[in-house]
Amino acid sequence: MLKPDSLRAKLTSVVPAIRCEPDILKLFIEQGEIATRATAALGFEWRYLLTVELLDFTGDPDAVMVAVLLWLREFQPDLLQNPTTAAKAIPFKCDLIDQETVDLRFTLNLTEPVS
Repeated sequence: MLKPDSLRAKLTSVVPAIRCEPDILKLFIEQGEIATRATAALGFEWRYLLTVELLDFTGDPDAVMVAVLLWLREFQPDLLQNPTTAAKAIPFKCDLIDQETVDLRFTLNLTEPVS
């Protein structure tokens, strides 16, 4: 599974608050599955729900979402190309800690083929 690391790299390089405090960024996979077929090739596909958390985040949440959208265009464009999936591409939760601090959590349904 390569996509979580590439998303971490994108967010760290683009969002100054994450670059300054990389430990506020947490990524984990809450659920997943392997899709495969009974063929001679042993290829399969990872399908998983990646959760991204920013804890005690004091940066601009818009900058985070722009970085995620740029990343999705390159690594999971199908989430944005279909109007049905694009309308619900990034479910999120946000705890408003104070006027400058939030805990932001969002999920991405990702796939990665392995051949």
